[in-house]
Amino acid sequence: MARRRTQPREKKGMRILFLVLVIILVVVYLVATKRIGLPFGPSAPASGPQPAQLAAPSGSRSEVRIASWNIRTLSKRKGDAHLRVIADMISRFDLVAVQEPKDTEVLDRISALLPGWTYSASEAVGRGTSKEHYAFFWDQSRVSQIGAPSIVRDPDDLLMREPYAATFRSGRFDFTLCTIHLLFGSSPSERREELVLMDEVVASVQEANGAEQDVLLMGDFNFPPDDRGWQLTRWTAVIGPPLRTTVGDVSLYDNIWFDPRTTKEYTGKYGVVKFDVDDYGGDTDRARREISDHRPIWAVFSTLADDDPDEYGDLSRARVTRTARLISVAPGDAPLEELLAACGWARLMGYAQANLRN
Repeated sequence: MARRRTQPREKKGMRILFLVLVIILVVVYLVATKRIGLPFGPSAPASGPQPAQLAAPSGSRSEVRIASWNIRTLSKRKGDAHLRVIADMISRFDLVAVQEPKDTEVLDRISALLPGWTYSASEAVGRGTSKEHYAFFWDQSRVSQIGAPSIVRDPDDLLMREPYAATFRSGRFDFTLCTIHLLFGSSPSERREELVLMDEVVASVQEANGAEQDVLLMGDFNFPPDDRGWQLTRWTAVIGPPLRTTVGDVSLYDNIWFDPRTTKEYTGKYGVVKFDVDDYGGDTDRARREISDHRPIWAVFSTLADDDPDEYGDLSRARVTRTARLISVAPGDAPLEELLAACGWARLMGYAQANLRN
C-alpha cells in the first residue's frame, strides 16, 4: 500500500525534475550563444512612427502597401452597393489578404469592380459546415505572383482552418504572405491552442520556401499581440495598443507579423482603416451589418532592395504536424518518452519557454 501511495509523487517529481533540467539547459545555451533576451516571447509591437494617415495611392514604385482584412461572412448574398464599398477599400492598397469569404462567386464580383487587379483564392478550408476561403487581391501594375500559392497542410487537424500562403514580388522586394483566420471557440483557452502553433506555421513556410525568408504572417488571430500564447520569439507585430482592429474599438485581433532579422524592408508606416467612423459616422451596427465587424489593417514595405537570393521553394511542402502540439501542453501532460522522441533541441526550448509563462 505504501508503495502505491508514493508512485504518483515520484512520477510528479520526475516531471518537475525534467522541466527544471530543460530550463537549465536552455539558460546555459542562451548564455553561451549570447542570445538571452528575457522575457521570452514575441517582440513588442512595432513602436516607430505613429499610425500614418492612409492617402490615395501615389503611384510610387518605391513602396508597396500590404493590407489584411477579415470581411465577415463575405458571400454571394452581399449586395452590389456594399461590394462597391469593399472594392473601393481594397483599391487603396497594392496587395490585400482577405479572410472569411464563403464562396468564390463573391470574389469574382469584387474582382470585376477592380480593373487591372486579379486575385487568387484557396480551396474551402475548415471543419464540417464552417468552411471558408482565403483570397489575395493585388494590383497587377504594382505586384506579381511568383509560383503557385498553397494551403499549409495540417495532416493532424490541429487547426480549425489551414493557412494559405503565396509568394509575390513588388519592385525588387519579393516576399511570402501567409494568412489565417484562427478559431474563436467557446473560451480563450480553446482558441489559444491554435495561437501557440503560429511559430510552427511560419517555420514550416520558411522551411518550404527555399532561400526566400521574407515571410509575413497576417490575419485574424482572435488575440492581441501581447497574449501569453504567442510563441513568435523575436517577431514583431505591426499593430499594437492602443489601436483596435474591430469595429467600435472593441478588440485588437488583426495583425501583420514579421521577423525584423530577415525582413528589413518594413518602413515603419502602418495603420488601421476606421471605416465605421469615417464612412459610417460611428454607426457601428450598420457598419458591421453591411461591411464587416473588422477593420482593414495595413503596413508599407520598401521595394528598392531585396536581402535574400531569388531562389524559391515549394509552398505545398509546408505543413503543421502533431510535434508542434507537444510544446503547447502544460507540464506533465505529455509523456516524457513522447517528448524526447518527437522534439529536437529547438522543440525542447519552445516547450520550456511555453511553460515558463504558465
